[in-house]
Amino acid sequence: MKITERKTIEENNIIFDKLRSTAKLVIWEQNFRLTNITKMEKKYFGSDMLKFTEKVSTSANGRLGFHIDLGDTINTSFTITEKAIEIHAPLQLTYVTIDNSTIEQIKESSYDPSIEIDKEAIVKRLNEIALREQLKPALVKARKQSLNEQEKSLTALTGRPVKIILTDMPTLQNSINWLNKD
Repeated sequence: MKITERKTIEENNIIFDKLRSTAKLVIWEQNFRLTNITKMEKKYFGSDMLKFTEKVSTSANGRLGFHIDLGDTINTSFTITEKAIEIHAPLQLTYVTIDNSTIEQIKESSYDPSIEIDKEAIVKRLNEIALREQLKPALVKARKQSLNEQEKSLTALTGRPVKIILTDMPTLQNSINWLNKD
């Protein structure tokens, strides 16, 4: 009889960086339903007669969040009078999240084995796909929204009427750069 010893050691280290204070004010959250179709096609002999296609249809629920940064001394300015406070700040993207439990994928495979779409690669890119599809419609809605609720909350905190003026909106390129910086 042999005696074997099996030992598994798992170690986790968490290293905290400097604790920073933030003064971000959530302005809006936008829910969305993402639908993406990724298609790969291969033609042989330049003919439509010998054409093979593989397609993956992906859908999921998600959410975009927007904020203004009250602590941003470069882009945010305050005009304070005895009677009111005016805040001039750009709207910024806070987050884009996909609810992983809602991801549904349907794959229509090709007869040609050399065509292969990686379903996992699509899942890894869902945040970027969501930004490309959903940022512009969300910003169109945001431009039409009132800031009354946020202004009421700040008025209650400060004791003076507060007016928020959005000076800029996030762009697709800046948002994708922000998303990929991690």
